[in-house]
Amino acid sequence: MSSPNYFDLNLTATTKKLYDYLKNTCISHGSYLNPIKIGSFIHGWTDNNYDYDYNGKPVPAIDESLPIIDNTYDAIRWRVKDTDWINYDSRISKPQLLYVEVLNLNPLGDNYDQPMSKSDWKKYFTKDGDNGYHVAPNGRLYLSPDEDDPKSISTLISSKNNGIYAGFNVAFLLQVDKVNYCCIIDPVIDVKKKKD
Repeated sequence: MSSPNYFDLNLTATTKKLYDYLKNTCISHGSYLNPIKIGSFIHGWTDNNYDYDYNGKPVPAIDESLPIIDNTYDAIRWRVKDTDWINYDSRISKPQLLYVEVLNLNPLGDNYDQPMSKSDWKKYFTKDGDNGYHVAPNGRLYLSPDEDDPKSISTLISSKNNGIYAGFNVAFLLQVDKVNYCCIIDPVIDVKKKKD
């Protein structure tokens, strides 16, 4: 079986501004249940060839618009790569992915008015096996880092349904001056049905 065609979302940041925000504002260190929102400082870039502008620069995959993952992709992969953690500041560590939380945001779709079950979610997203794939009592899907690549969290896009507007809460751990901060970004993505 060939490897999936991944839509890679590579997280980057301007770490100097992020350092100033985390160190000099009146906020907590965050926790797994209540991470600090830092979406203003994080950008998402994709490696996919057609997502480059005319000057050859990558187009942000996470911005104010609604990114669309079209039906040519088999899977979504969130990644933090050392080479993408730009403007590196030695006082702030590279992030460690903790989990991705997925929310159903489609008011016209199935199960919007009741908690999604594991079988409901598998109509949209699946994984190879059940490791790192959990549905909470509130109906949200939680994905853990991949066992073979702890810097990556991936999920396959199912062909059993027409697609979904999904909210993604991507949680990760940073160390600032050797103090842990639990942070989160929360983009919304239009995920199309995978081609059969």
